[in-house]
Amino acid sequence: MNKAKSSGKVQNEKGICIKAIRSDQGGEFENAPFVEYCNEHGIQHNFLAPRTPQQNGVVKRKNRTIQEMGRTMLNDNNLPKYFWGHVVDTACHVLNRVFLRPLVNKTPYEMWNGNTPNISYFKVFGCKCYILNTKDKLGKFDSKSNKGIFLGYSKHSRAYVIYNKKDRTIQESIHVSFDETNPFTKKIVENDDEHVGSSVPSRKTSEPQESLNINPPSSVEEGQEQQIEKETIEAQEAQDVTQETEPQDVNDYLHGRTQDDLPTKWKQARHHPIEQIIGDPSKGVTTRSSSRKFCLYNACLNLQMPNKP
Repeated sequence: MNKAKSSGKVQNEKGICIKAIRSDQGGEFENAPFVEYCNEHGIQHNFLAPRTPQQNGVVKRKNRTIQEMGRTMLNDNNLPKYFWGHVVDTACHVLNRVFLRPLVNKTPYEMWNGNTPNISYFKVFGCKCYILNTKDKLGKFDSKSNKGIFLGYSKHSRAYVIYNKKDRTIQESIHVSFDETNPFTKKIVENDDEHVGSSVPSRKTSEPQESLNINPPSSVEEGQEQQIEKETIEAQEAQDVTQETEPQDVNDYLHGRTQDDLPTKWKQARHHPIEQIIGDPSKGVTTRSSSRKFCLYNACLNLQMPNKP
């Protein structure tokens, strides 16, 4: 009956009448409800010869294109197969707005609606996205978004179809931020850089050696080695001093303090002075729950009106 509903929408939108339909002899077409619908609306239903898909090659080729496109989208993003319905819907949505028909040089969307489609809202299928959480009651420091996977576009509203990883549900929302970077591409670039760095050939002199006897290092070379070791030690000491002083300087800078504002000695008091305690310390701590009865039965009332000044 879905075919019957779609045919009714087409006739109502374009103001035309369907005269004939051609299909194969599959069970979704050759059944009693569909035959009754065709007879009721005067539609002629033609069938192809059994096991001859070449008689309907345009439809078969289009189905094969959508199937290959959906398989590629699923495997490229490592998504489970139960998302195949959303993959097919997204593939059809993209093909209708991108694929150009030969001869007329127009997209199916442009031929049907008469205007050029807008594709500025297209996103990479299966990319990471963040959905604004408008359902839960959030605290001041709770995360306002949930991680999700982009699955396509809504059929009935201007919204995106997102799989919410936190709730494990598929929902439609327009308040979505997308991260369309491909981590696989980053890994390839990093591996290529490492391979290039490791494959740099070492420089070899092609000049022939006059003799095999190697002279021992002179005093000048020993002095250069000592100078290099001394500079290395000094650089390490300077780096250690910088690492020790940097956190304190950064902390002071963030709080707007300088070395002159800080006290020279810090005093820490473990116990509060007894002479500054109000009340009797032996009675313990008085809480609101313990003082509830005291306030309930010890109330004073004044029946006299205060004098006016």
